[in-house]
Amino acid sequence: MRSNFSKLSFRLPAIISGCSVFAAVFVGALAYWFSVSNIEKQADERLTALASARAAGLKNYLEGIGMDLTVTAANPFVGEALADFETAWKTIDGNPAKVLQKAYIHDNPHPLGEKDALLSAGNTPYDVVHERYHAWFRRLLKTRGYYDIFLFSGDGSLIYTVFKELDFATNLMTGDYRETDLGNAFRAAMNGDSESLHFFDFKPYAPSAGAPASFISMPVTRGGETLGVLIFQMPIDNINAVMSNPSGFGETGEAVLVGADRLFRNDSEKTPGDNDILKARLDGDIVTSALSGSDGHGHLDGFRGQDFIAASAPLEFHGTRMAVVAAEAASEVHVPVRQLGIQIAGICAVILVIMMCVGLFAARAITVPVSRLVQSAVRLAGGDVDVAFAEATRKDEIGEIASAIAGFRDGVAEQARLARAREEEERQRTERQHRVEALNAQLTEQSS
Repeated sequence: MRSNFSKLSFRLPAIISGCSVFAAVFVGALAYWFSVSNIEKQADERLTALASARAAGLKNYLEGIGMDLTVTAANPFVGEALADFETAWKTIDGNPAKVLQKAYIHDNPHPLGEKDALLSAGNTPYDVVHERYHAWFRRLLKTRGYYDIFLFSGDGSLIYTVFKELDFATNLMTGDYRETDLGNAFRAAMNGDSESLHFFDFKPYAPSAGAPASFISMPVTRGGETLGVLIFQMPIDNINAVMSNPSGFGETGEAVLVGADRLFRNDSEKTPGDNDILKARLDGDIVTSALSGSDGHGHLDGFRGQDFIAASAPLEFHGTRMAVVAAEAASEVHVPVRQLGIQIAGICAVILVIMMCVGLFAARAITVPVSRLVQSAVRLAGGDVDVAFAEATRKDEIGEIASAIAGFRDGVAEQARLARAREEEERQRTERQHRVEALNAQLTEQSS
C-alpha cells in the first residue's frame, strides 16, 4: 500500500508551499541582513555626528572659558584687586594661612560649601579689601559656573579664593600643595608667556577632599610687569551638562569624555549616586583613535555589562588630548531589526497558510479528475467498454490522456464487436453445417 506522502494530493501542496516559503524566507533573510547592516551603518553615522557635535560643543565651551580668563586677567579691576590683596596680605600679623583660614573657614558662620557667602571676617586691611572685591568675583563664579577662582601673588602665595578651601592663604611654591596641579598651574603662568593659557587636566585634588580638579591659569600683568596669576578651577557641572544632553540618543545612549588615562572626565547620569570622574574607565580602539586625533567607530564589548555601538571624536584643549565617545546599546539599536524579524516571520507564516490553501486547491484540481480517470481506466481494464471518460472534454493534459484512453476504449469495444460478430458467424456456420448434415442423414435413410 502506497504511503499518503507519495501521492500527488500531498506532494503538490507540499512542493508549492515549500517553494513559496523558501522564497519568502530567503528574501526575508536578505532583507533582515541588509536591515542589520543598514541600521548599524545609520547608528554609526548618527553616533559619529553626536560625538562630533558634543566635542565641538565642549571645545567651544572650553574656549569660552579661555576667553573668559583672558578678558578677566586683562581687566584693570582684577589687576587692582590683586595689587590691593597683596598690599593687605603684607599687613597680616602672624602666619597668613593660620590667620585667614581661622577667620574665613573655621570661624566662618556659614556652613560647609557656603563659606563664600562671607564678605568680611573683621576690620583688618585684608577684610576691607576682601569686602571690596569678593562680591564681584563671587558673582563671576556663580554666573559662569566655575568651581573656584584664585589670585596668586608673584611669590606663590594664594592671597584670595572665592570658596576658601584648605589651600587658601598657603604658598604654592613652598607649602604642602606645591606639587599639586594648582601649584603647577601657578608656575606655568608665572614662567610662561604673558598671553598664554595653561590648562591642567582633571586629577584628584587634596584641598577639595580628593575630588577631581582641573585648572586653567594666566598671568595678570600691568605695563608689561607680571603682578601675579589668575586661575580658574574648571566647572564640572557645566561640562556634565554639555555631555549629558540626551538629544539624539535613545534610552541607553550617552556621551562620555575620556582622558589620556582612559578615565571619565564627566559624571554620567547612567550611574546615579556615583561620581564617575577619574573612577569609571572606558578603553578600546575607538578611544585610542580619538586620542590619536582621528574619529573612530565600532563596538564597545562589555561596556556597562553589554555590547555597545559607539563612535568617538578627538578633543584637544591647550595641549591636552581627550576623546568624546557617543555610545548606545546594540540591543536598543537593533530593536527595529528585531521588529522586522518578527514581521518577516509573520509574513512567512501567512504565505505558508495561503500557499498551502493554493496548493490544496491546485492539487484537487489535478488529483480529482486523475482519480476519476483512474477509476474509469480500472473499469475499462475489467472489461467495461461502456465506461464514459468525461475528462476527455478538458483542454489540458488530463483531457488528452482521457481522450487517448477513450480512443483505446473505442478500439477495445470495436475489437469486442468484431469478435462477437465472428463468433456469431461461426455459430451460424456451425448451425448450417449441422442442418446440412442432418438433412443428408435423413435423405440417406429414405433412400435405403
